[in-house]
Amino acid sequence: MRPTLSFVVLSALFMAMLNPVQAGFKTNADLPPPEAWAQVDLANWKTPSAGDMMGLFQPLFGGYAEFDGAKRMTIAVNETPDGAAYEVFVTQTGYADDSVSGGRWAATVKPQGSGWVIEALWRQQLCARGAHKDKWTKQNCP
Repeated sequence: MRPTLSFVVLSALFMAMLNPVQAGFKTNADLPPPEAWAQVDLANWKTPSAGDMMGLFQPLFGGYAEFDGAKRMTIAVNETPDGAAYEVFVTQTGYADDSVSGGRWAATVKPQGSGWVIEALWRQQLCARGAHKDKWTKQNCP
């Protein structure tokens, strides 16, 4: 029985290495795994590389939805356990929108040369109405 259990564990680890999305976020276990998020196409992201880490997320700091007075933005940056990358989590709430009341992003970033690059980026939105009201989802809010 033990060899079977070891094989199952080794197989799961191997699959996680092949598909890091299935492995989940390494530094924030409180968040849903990446498959519960919409993957952002980096070809459409304005700053997939930048001279500093915060420059990667410049699109989130300007031109975002208007806020309703209860605005809040949090940014968390955590080094991965292996020290090879960082996970960045940005959350905005309080949008003045009748269908979406917030957005959040999760990214894996690495230093590259004299700057930084996003390796993977995901997003979710907080619905203000409908079946997903007050819930984070990768689906479009009604």
